Amino acid sequence: MAGEEPWMSDGKTARQLQDLAPGQASSNPTNFVGFDDKVFMSAVDTNGDRELHWYNIQDIRNGLPANATRVPGTGNSLGSRVDHLCVYAGLGPEAIYMGADGPDEVGNELYRYNGTGGLELVYDLRPSRF
Repeated sequence: MAGEEPWMSDGKTARQLQDLAPGQASSNPTNFVGFDDKVFMSAVDTNGDRELHWYNIQDIRNGLPANATRVPGTGNSLGSRVDHLCVYAGLGPEAIYMGADGPDEVGNELYRYNGTGGLELVYDLRPSRF
């Protein structure tokens, strides 16, 4: 039996998209947002790190197997701890903005993902975590 995992519904039936954390473990998916024909969420990966993942909306609509893609994280040795996703276009091209733990010397800061590459630090609001 799977733990808390991503599901989808067409209003008539529901199905589990994927068991991201196999077995009884849970990926605890949260913060779902749509961006660039994809559904993004933060979820716990098999290493126990909360990272940014996405599903292709068209594949889901076409009934193809759902395979989440993990976005490269921030480089923090304990995982990015991605949370509070929102899509916003006020700081340049539209992107997903989120809180995430940066490399060990950065701490939890504002990051963005524009659909390519990995997470990008927007601004180090608090230059030292100590």
